[in-house]
Amino acid sequence: MRRILIALAALLASSIALGASETINVAAPTQNTDGTTIPASGAGSLVSFRVEYGSCTGASPVLFGTKIGQIIVTMPASSGVVSGLNAATHYCFRAAWTNTAGNESVMSTVVDATTPAAAPVVPNPGTINSVTPTVQAADTNAYKLRQVLGDYSFVAYGTVPAGTPCNPAHNNDGYSVIDRGAVTLFSKFDVQPLIAYAHCGS
Repeated sequence: MRRILIALAALLASSIALGASETINVAAPTQNTDGTTIPASGAGSLVSFRVEYGSCTGASPVLFGTKIGQIIVTMPASSGVVSGLNAATHYCFRAAWTNTAGNESVMSTVVDATTPAAAPVVPNPGTINSVTPTVQAADTNAYKLRQVLGDYSFVAYGTVPAGTPCNPAHNNDGYSVIDRGAVTLFSKFDVQPLIAYAHCGS
């Protein structure tokens, strides 16, 4: 019974698209343990490789700890993706190959990697559609329009709180329409006009 000789140079590349996966790149063995060449196809050729992943122990060298899971990749692929990993976590990986007879090699040397930290979920910016002008503190008078001999003028008749929104679509000589309900009359004898105005800015 032949056993496959490991000739693995495992390279790891982080898959940052998901933030919790690793792409395992491998170099398949080319010889069996008896020194014969592994055929590219047919009897005795490689059919798959299995990557185990788990925790790590030790520091130099790093050793495989407790197995968490595995993936099986069909040949002739030379890489496989281990997904479902936790972000910012240290993992160890090792691989073994199986031939057409069902014989599996011993495990390769261990390679370790730390998955990337999870990217924060940040909203895209919105847009500012417009800026609504408001009554400014420099002039909190409310005005009404008075017509005099074919002309008109603005006459103060009350006050309005600074910051009250104005309607810039209705503007006369720098005076914009405001909500009459926001106006406090100077006198109880004053009457609310049909349209109230104020000096506004933004």
